[in-house]
Order: sequence, then C-alpha cells, then structure tokens
Amino acid sequence: MCEILKILEGIDKTEAESDNGWWETPIGAQFGVEKLNDIIFCFGELKTQRDELLEALEEVNEFINYLDEYNVPNDFPIDLLEKINITIAKVKGEK
Repeated sequence: MCEILKILEGIDKTEAESDNGWWETPIGAQFGVEKLNDIIFCFGELKTQRDELLEALEEVNEFINYLDEYNVPNDFPIDLLEKINITIAKVKGEK
C-alpha cells in the first residue's frame, strides 16, 4: 500500500498547498481526499478478507492434523496438508 500512497501523493492537496498538489481548487482537493479514503478503506477490507481466509485455512489444517493423529480414514490426497501449509504461508506473505 505504501507504493500506492507514494503514487497518489498530493491527490488531497491543491497546487497552492504543495508542490505535489494535484488540484487547482479546494473542491478538487476534497475530491482527492474522498478517493484516497476510498482506497484506504478497500485495503482495510482486503486485509480483513485475508485474515478470514487465513483463519479458515488454519482451521482446516487443525482438522487434517486431527484426522492424521487419530488415523481416521479419509478420501482426500495425502499431500493436502502440505498444500494447505503452502497456501497459509503464501497468504501470510511468507515464501
């Protein structure tokens, strides 16, 4: 998100307020403030969705570990746990 904020630097300012100001009038700067707030809100929503996905994947991981621990027969591939762990790492931003 930091890169996006750098690109949008000045979107919430007039040319008179800042060398990086995008707008000639305060009305344009107010529009920029609203759009910047919309973008920040969207990133917050994406983080929430990411957190919910991560929580669900971890619950599936716990369930599979339970099945493995108690030798419960199952019909899914043996490497499913590894795939889930890789997905969890990707969602967390790990490699």
